[in-house]
Amino acid sequence: MILVDSSVWVAHLRTEDRRLTQLIVEDRVVHHAFVTGEIGMGSFSSPAARSQVVEFLRGLEPAVIVGETEFHDFVSAKQLYGTGAGFVDCHLLASIACSPEVSLWTTDSRLAIQARRIGVELYG
Repeated sequence: MILVDSSVWVAHLRTEDRRLTQLIVEDRVVHHAFVTGEIGMGSFSSPAARSQVVEFLRGLEPAVIVGETEFHDFVSAKQLYGTGAGFVDCHLLASIACSPEVSLWTTDSRLAIQARRIGVELYG
């Protein structure tokens, strides 16, 4: 399974990424509620277009969402603070740490660097 980061979704919404489309067809994509939130805060051609995208993402298999204590323990243990990885980025990494069968697809270089550093498998 593959957790797709906002950076990949944004690019896909602008210009279809055939690899992502194929992964969706194969039911290999999980969604993280925070990624859906980030996408939902973006610019859309209409409220209906926004609703359609958000509902589509919410229909994908959900990723694990870690609680606050688990999140802060993970950030401390992996020394993710001060690295340039953001709050949502670190939540994605924590989610994947709880789901070893899930890899991460991102085009965000800071997130990719930290993912590699802590041993998260990257897709793409």
